Amino acid sequence: MDKIRAANEAELIPEALGGYQSLQAIDTKDDLEIAFTTLSQRLSFIADASTPRKLTPEQDQRIQASWWNGEVREAIQESRQAERAYKRSPTQETAQQLSQALYECTRTLRRARNTSWQTFIRETIDDLRKLW
Repeated sequence: MDKIRAANEAELIPEALGGYQSLQAIDTKDDLEIAFTTLSQRLSFIADASTPRKLTPEQDQRIQASWWNGEVREAIQESRQAERAYKRSPTQETAQQLSQALYECTRTLRRARNTSWQTFIRETIDDLRKLW
């Protein structure tokens, strides 16, 4: 969030409200509606201008980990669900389920990373330029 820009925009709110410096300047229902609409629009503009937007897949240029796949995503999701269940109801059964889910998640992550590394090494043996 750009705090400086948001602060600068916030300073312009009274001006954007058409000179309403206090609530006493609002005499009629129409004045109140106009002031509310203007304030609401201005605050939305400030929020839109100062908060980052989620990138679409086309805009997102981050490099995805080669080992990340559906199996890893599912294992992480299951471990998070088990953790939430344990926090909701900390019983021996939910503790055991959490422990098992974390074990499976760790195992899945390790297997995926090892497979990815082995594939990378297999590919670079033929062409060492890929390594550097």
